Amino acid sequence: MQYAAALVPGESAMAVTNENGPGAVMDRRAAAVAETIAAIRGIEAEMGVIPAALDKINEKLVALATRTELFPEASFPIPEGAVGRAYRLAEDPDHRFALYASAGAPGRAAPPHNHTTWAVIAGVNGEEHNVFYRRTDDRSVAGEGTLERTHELTVVRGNACMLMPDDFHTIETRGPRPGLHLHMYGMSLEHLPERITFAAESGGKYFIYPPNPGITTPVVSTDEVRAMLKDGGEMALLDVREEGVFSDQGHPFFANSVPLSRLELLIRDLVPRLLTRIVVYDGGDEGLAERAATKLALMGYRNLAVMAGGARGWAAAGYELFTGVNVPSKAFGELVEHRCETPHIAASELQRRLDAGEEVLIVDSRPIGEFRNMSIPGAFDCPGAELVYRVPDRVPSPDTLVVVNCAGRTRSIIGAQSLRNAGLPNPIMALENGTMGWELAGLDLARGREDALPPPSPD
Repeated sequence: MQYAAALVPGESAMAVTNENGPGAVMDRRAAAVAETIAAIRGIEAEMGVIPAALDKINEKLVALATRTELFPEASFPIPEGAVGRAYRLAEDPDHRFALYASAGAPGRAAPPHNHTTWAVIAGVNGEEHNVFYRRTDDRSVAGEGTLERTHELTVVRGNACMLMPDDFHTIETRGPRPGLHLHMYGMSLEHLPERITFAAESGGKYFIYPPNPGITTPVVSTDEVRAMLKDGGEMALLDVREEGVFSDQGHPFFANSVPLSRLELLIRDLVPRLLTRIVVYDGGDEGLAERAATKLALMGYRNLAVMAGGARGWAAAGYELFTGVNVPSKAFGELVEHRCETPHIAASELQRRLDAGEEVLIVDSRPIGEFRNMSIPGAFDCPGAELVYRVPDRVPSPDTLVVVNCAGRTRSIIGAQSLRNAGLPNPIMALENGTMGWELAGLDLARGREDALPPPSPD
């Protein structure tokens, strides 16, 4: 998995730590949200769902909401033509304890509705006016009821309102600017099928309140992602398109291919820490990134953002897209060969030396599974990390030529240079283009071999 201290092509390798940069803001927000949710979970477990418990939850949510630096407006935009949007900040895998940042345009309003779970709303920016009601009918007439207004409150920074499961309220965003408020619920808004809404404040006919559509993930711009890649923080940049698209259409240099279709199978090994900063993207406005972010949130990941515009947005911003797979490691191999002048040998020249009876040790630096699939006749398997450990004990003399191969180029170069750096006195070369180059030269490959280079003797 890629970490943000890695080099952005064409720029200095020095990581630039910025405690107010977009990556640091993401990290601090995720930590603060996780701490707040843990405290709220503990309050409910200890006290249950009673007004006194909501008072304590109120205090925790207000404390989080007043940290306005964690909630930059650009991360919670309202789409053009929309009146608002809800951004998921946290949700348990069982859909409990769901926290949203709700962005509302001036004039946005919702008629009287309940939640069927407890709720607390705290202000970050702007004004959200709430009017509260209680239901007064005996519920004997299906689809109808009456409401009575009880009180009202404008939620701004520094205060909050709370609702029990049977309470009703209306909301209206007031003032000249969009508002942003934290909405905390005992259960996800997408899993409350019994909510109802009245068309009038006095009651009358009511309807099932539909699930909140389009709940999404905070966004970051391409410039912010680029800054994150240089800030020295732990980060995973995930391309959730299929691997063929990732390779053929191109991707940012340090992106990792984690297709949406295989996300659940791959992510735990790639990103084991749940508070790791994760930025996901697709080609741009395809919906794949948002679906992936939702899956990750429900798997417990707490530090998520979607890159606005996806790969096409990255290119439109003037940044390069790289085709192929394993681009960073391949680029590293080419850099090593260039900087260290790692010697190499063509397949035809290696075969000539073998035919001439020269003393040659060929070591294949791939795992045994790849070696078993195809190998150069006479080669021994030795994974690259163990070359320095195993090879010195297996060369008959300092004059023995050691040739390191892989399937292509990169592992051959890294393996050969590792032996050179370790001070092995022998001539050492990387096989040009590995087993692929060997076969393209018209030479035969072996199949099914298990010949591994043994560990050094105890003596």
